[in-house]
Amino acid sequence: MQELYNNYFNISNDIIWKVAIYARLSREDEKDEKYKGQSESIENQIKYLKAIVSEKNWILVDTYKDDGYTRN
Repeated sequence: MQELYNNYFNISNDIIWKVAIYARLSREDEKDEKYKGQSESIENQIKYLKAIVSEKNWILVDTYKDDGYTRN
């Protein structure tokens, strides 16, 4: 995540962006019984990215969670 911040979030604070957050379940978390349904890593990703959005004064439009389940 730090690499993502360094490469893509060093955008001028003069521009207010409308952004969405996309968080994805990792394969390791999917196998771990303690996460039961929703990965703690997803929540950690969202928390981290919301902090960046807030710091930059961007507008959060939506949050998407990819929990690894296919819906038909």
